[in-house]
Amino acid sequence: MLSTKCFPKTSDVFGEVLDGFVKLRRPVIFYSTQTSNQPLDSFLRVQGENLGRIYFDTCDGEGIAAKSSLYLLCMLKNEPNILYHPIREAAALILRPSNARPGSYRRVGLIAWCDASIFDDAPEAEVIIV
Repeated sequence: MLSTKCFPKTSDVFGEVLDGFVKLRRPVIFYSTQTSNQPLDSFLRVQGENLGRIYFDTCDGEGIAAKSSLYLLCMLKNEPNILYHPIREAAALILRPSNARPGSYRRVGLIAWCDASIFDDAPEAEVIIV
């Protein structure tokens, strides 16, 4: 994590938030449903293969995903351990560009335990999530 900022609505730091962000440097993949011809629904598919389970943050998550270009931000990537966990897996956030803040992104979902190899050649980028 590079930096964070939170602006609470009142003096209650556990209450409602007016604004805030988190700035991260992580591997990022651009994912366009238009160019990949692979819709994002319940699973992340690459070349017809299911690579991970998707959980959208809202009921309209699939509609949002169908209409926009998305970014997959790798949050966790494990290396295989022959004794305990022989599979390389990753967890990622699904982001889309923020309309309210140009140059920033907002989370629209997450991918739980996908094939980590999709992030092997992904470039690291600084990303601001609002």
